[in-house]
Amino acid sequence: VTLPGLWSQLHRIKRYAHYYPLTIPGTMLFGLSLYLTGTAFASGNPYSFLFSILILSVLAILGTVARVQASRLRRARTEWDTSEPIYARRPASSHRVLVTGFTSLPFFRLHFILHGALSAGRDAKFRYHRETSGKGETISVPLRFPVCGVFHGQGSMAIKDVFGLTRGALENTFTR
Repeated sequence: VTLPGLWSQLHRIKRYAHYYPLTIPGTMLFGLSLYLTGTAFASGNPYSFLFSILILSVLAILGTVARVQASRLRRARTEWDTSEPIYARRPASSHRVLVTGFTSLPFFRLHFILHGALSAGRDAKFRYHRETSGKGETISVPLRFPVCGVFHGQGSMAIKDVFGLTRGALENTFTR
């Protein structure tokens, strides 16, 4: 595979990556359950088979509920309030994300994921990533930049379970 072909495949995967329902710990737990299933069949141990089925069931239920809530979240009205000015090295600077028409189920929380680049002069760029969560209609997004400059960021919403195993992510919905 040539390098341009590889990049096009990676961009195609990245475009559909928000549909993947598991986080990194959830993927590791899924792999553990597959390992337990294999060893259960090899050794004839019914307890490890039942344990692996329990893990797979919990992951499937949490992933399905997260994806259903993400489709409900897509229909809700979300707004990124950027009216407060942000200053470098000021710890109290923050923006807000307002979500109306959506309430998360128990054991799930809304997450706002912000990533982008802070251009600080000449060709100096700082990568920035912040993820904050909330249960209510308002999510406070603290922004702490080390230097002054122009920030170009993208924000997206996701709903994750409190155990950190599954997620229902939306595509990038905000650009500032």
